[in-house]
Amino acid sequence: MSLHELGVREAAEGLAAKKFSSVELTQAIIDRVRDKDGEIGAYLTFDEEGALNAAKASDDARAA
Repeated sequence: MSLHELGVREAAEGLAAKKFSSVELTQAIIDRVRDKDGEIGAYLTFDEEGALNAAKASDDARAA
């Protein structure tokens, strides 16, 4: 199963078990949005940099 397919519970459990990082999960979702949004046009704007920065901050907080 790809990271972008995880439900909230599975994502939380995977993060807690350190199977992947918040940055990896966020990047998987960003990649999926890039792949599919041209077909469906779900986003007017998409702050990839902001999302990755928030994910990095989450990883840093979890590590502390």
